[in-house]
Amino acid sequence: MNKKLYMIIRILIIKTFLIAILTLHALVISHGQDAIDVLLNERVVDRPVSLHKGQLQINSFYLFDLFTKSYDNNSVKSNLRDQGTASAMHNYLFNLNYGILEHIQFTIGMNYTSTTRRTHDKYYIISDDNYIKENEITEIKGFEDIFIGSLVRLPFNINFFDIGISLGVNLPTAKYRADRPEHKIESIPGYTNSFSINYHNIYPAGKGVPAILFGLQGKFRTSRMAVNLYSDYLMSGKEATNIYWQYRVENSSFHYQSEEYIYMPDNLFSLAINIDYQAFPWFDIFGGFYLENTFGGWNEKYGPRISNYETGLNFVFIGFEIQATPHVRFYQKAGQTISGKNTIGPVSFQTGISYNLFPFKNK
Repeated sequence: MNKKLYMIIRILIIKTFLIAILTLHALVISHGQDAIDVLLNERVVDRPVSLHKGQLQINSFYLFDLFTKSYDNNSVKSNLRDQGTASAMHNYLFNLNYGILEHIQFTIGMNYTSTTRRTHDKYYIISDDNYIKENEITEIKGFEDIFIGSLVRLPFNINFFDIGISLGVNLPTAKYRADRPEHKIESIPGYTNSFSINYHNIYPAGKGVPAILFGLQGKFRTSRMAVNLYSDYLMSGKEATNIYWQYRVENSSFHYQSEEYIYMPDNLFSLAINIDYQAFPWFDIFGGFYLENTFGGWNEKYGPRISNYETGLNFVFIGFEIQATPHVRFYQKAGQTISGKNTIGPVSFQTGISYNLFPFKNK
């Protein structure tokens, strides 16, 4: 996707979200003051883990990850900037939540992602004046699979304690088959027989199979603080078929042929602990710890079944929320990877907006 088309998509997404906000704002005005009072008076530490009955919440986030560290199988860290292979990822996250009942919440969400990763250049010296240069770029971009789920808050009548159980599914709606590569061989100016081999792989963001999510949320609160616990287990539903591209070179041009293979995506377990401090009724500061592990995946791309590497990531973060109006909340979060295994670790920045209303509540 060229830069102009990429920018058009970003503008269309932002426009659509703003139009939705303005439309829903008109609905709010026509439904009286009672819903506004609820949103005004409920602080972060007082909110239950699920939405109230009839509450509609629209969330939009932008997440920027800068990958500067890599971790091997023994959790030994390497600096990607020193190797010239640091990369960045842009994520645009959208979800809609609705309180069906006071203890049951419905969620639907979809994300768009774009990332480019590079390997360090390799040089093969032929003579003093001639050499071959190799580099590889891998792009992952496109919409991810749609998520549909629900959260059930257990009806405990305890002020300082709240717990919820979630269940959902990632539907394989997004493109997942690998695009044909765009490899090139180019001459190097100033050298007669030197050339550069540029490998360019392109992958979509879909997984190709459904995945089931089981989750648990807990909240323990005091008058000005709350400790939140989030735990999720994402399990791939079945194996699937994808393609990879073989190639041969003739007259400095690449010729491709696709081959099918069977694979199973990784399962994922994640755990997050988040501590909120309600500095003011409209301003909340939070910080916490996040970890994730992937395991159980495999592929038969080159014949025998080969298990994917198990990965791990440990991450700390800090941020704040501002309730700007009864309906609009702004979020800002920053985080840093502290350790990992068989993965690359980001420095992360996230900004977002949440719009809340009771569109169908009677006066």
